[in-house]
Amino acid sequence: MNSDKKYCFSCMGELVGDEQQVCPRCGHDNRFRRNGAGLLNGCLLHGQYLTGRCLGRGGFGATYIGKDLVLDRTIAIKEYLPKETTTRQGDTANVQPLSGSLMEDFEKGRASALHEGRTMLDLGAMPKVVRLFNAFLENNTVYIVMEYIPGETLTKYLERYENKRLPWTEAYRLLGSLLPVLHAIHQRGIIHRDISPDNIMIRSDDGEAVLLDFGISQAIKDGEKKSTSSATTTLRSGYAPIEQYSHNGQQDARTDEYAYCATMYYALTGVTPPDATDFIAYNEVLTPPSKLGSDIPASQEAVLLKGMSLRCDDRFSDMKQLEKAFATVKEEKVKPKGQGRKKVVGMICLAIAVSAGLFFLKPKDIIPNQTQTQERFSYISIPDNQREIEYVDGLTSDTIIKGNHENPFVLYLMDEFGAKLEDTNVRPMPTNAPAPDQRVAMDEAQTYDMRFFTSEEKEYSLIITGMDENFKTREAVKVPEGVTHIGKGAFYAETEIDMDGVTISGENSYLRLIELPSTLYTIDDYAFHNCYRLLHIEVPERVTSIGKYAFSGCKELNAVTLPDGLTFIRKGTFEQCSLLKEVKMPKSLYYIGEKAFYNCSSLEEITIPDNVVAMGASAFSGCNIKTIYGNQNNPVVLQLCEQFPGASVVSPDR
Repeated sequence: MNSDKKYCFSCMGELVGDEQQVCPRCGHDNRFRRNGAGLLNGCLLHGQYLTGRCLGRGGFGATYIGKDLVLDRTIAIKEYLPKETTTRQGDTANVQPLSGSLMEDFEKGRASALHEGRTMLDLGAMPKVVRLFNAFLENNTVYIVMEYIPGETLTKYLERYENKRLPWTEAYRLLGSLLPVLHAIHQRGIIHRDISPDNIMIRSDDGEAVLLDFGISQAIKDGEKKSTSSATTTLRSGYAPIEQYSHNGQQDARTDEYAYCATMYYALTGVTPPDATDFIAYNEVLTPPSKLGSDIPASQEAVLLKGMSLRCDDRFSDMKQLEKAFATVKEEKVKPKGQGRKKVVGMICLAIAVSAGLFFLKPKDIIPNQTQTQERFSYISIPDNQREIEYVDGLTSDTIIKGNHENPFVLYLMDEFGAKLEDTNVRPMPTNAPAPDQRVAMDEAQTYDMRFFTSEEKEYSLIITGMDENFKTREAVKVPEGVTHIGKGAFYAETEIDMDGVTISGENSYLRLIELPSTLYTIDDYAFHNCYRLLHIEVPERVTSIGKYAFSGCKELNAVTLPDGLTFIRKGTFEQCSLLKEVKMPKSLYYIGEKAFYNCSSLEEITIPDNVVAMGASAFSGCNIKTIYGNQNNPVVLQLCEQFPGASVVSPDR
């Protein structure tokens, strides 16, 4: 090993002499050693591996380009450094969890990462699969050394094409070659669990696809149920099948089948498939690729969609059967035309579609967003006979309230050439300012305690009364009866709110109490995100859907009552609600999503209804659960007992 040689931290090419700092091959200036939260360039690991620049960081950790100084070859080095749960210890390279409550998860994840790395080492060299060379412990974490493959990810590769999508023949040429490889890996007892466009590299020398990143791969046994480790796994929305969101869901070759077909779907359409949980929570429908402009033949499309069936039992039994199905319908396509052929092909497609459960029907009584008619703003509509509404942070709430001039928090909408506001000298003011970044250009003026904005593109103005200079909202808001839907980001705090008619920079830091109407059905994603002074929320009985991160960051929220009829708590719904102590769960609940109560550090008691059969990764990580109310044989109760070994279980009938 020649440790006296110097290398470029970007391409790992050799530099000549101490004076050469700018690489003659790639132009990188090696005087600067930045890698963000990653290891510094030039760290020596295991006495053999030199680290270079950070190639990227994801849920599992960071990946670096590197140099094997013993074998004199360029390599890639993965470091177990989960993005949302770990940090460096002071100025050292040592990795540690963000808090003591995450220590158990961190240690389990570290052990699992080392085991999984060594499992992949046993595979040896396989075509179209990145090869692993070593796996070891150092700096209180795990490093996996693997083959460095020059090229670009499928995600980057697709950017070359119009609408980021490939013709069917090209997509199948690239990705179809991975099917026998995946089948061979599964035969060796390993599933990948993270197939996606970011984990497929298109090699620069031959244009072939190579499968990357077995960072969350897992050994499997026939019929064995495998859980998703909260410490090692960050599920990739759109590509992870529903069983990966469950701690007791069976994962096998069909798990990779779903992710593979979802990746093919993206390559054909340029559109990421919906999150698997949306099919349950929101009655989401998977749009066939042909409806998104793909030229995929109907027969192959039916095979692809069967591979993306929600239930794993409705998919093909393994990758070999999937490959065979693609090959069968390809042969069907080139058969000579004859009488009745269209009927035969149609029946084949119909049979595949039925077995895949592809006939989705949306219920007729889905409540339309109130902004679909009489739209004045992105998230609010005002009837023709109503000109006054109560201010609820930037007009994002679909809330219609009759105001009055005594109310210190009132918004007025006026036609551009409408009459002046009563008892004031304020009139709407048009503006000729350009609209940067496709935002509506607004003109602002202040008169007494009033501010008003006029739209360049709309024939109306917005006048805000009673606001201070930061546009802080009132402490209590009552949403009126009749409102059925609270839109995405409705009360989202600490953000700039940009809408059709107005852009307001402000915060919702003063909102402490909110009363929701009995007519409410849905609360959308991020609806109350970062309303950090909100104390209590009682969700009305009719609500059947609460969106992702709906109450995340509500740091002073201490009590939540969820309605009967709610079946699903989605990803991050109450994440970082650090003072939350009381959660009333409905009997109808059956799934608690990923990071649903992540870092709710004051949560010491939780009731798990009997119908709850699964929970996502890190659902209660960072909590301090001491008492679990529920059936001790419930799978989620058992998982919580493993996560919080000191917690006591109290039967609900006691």
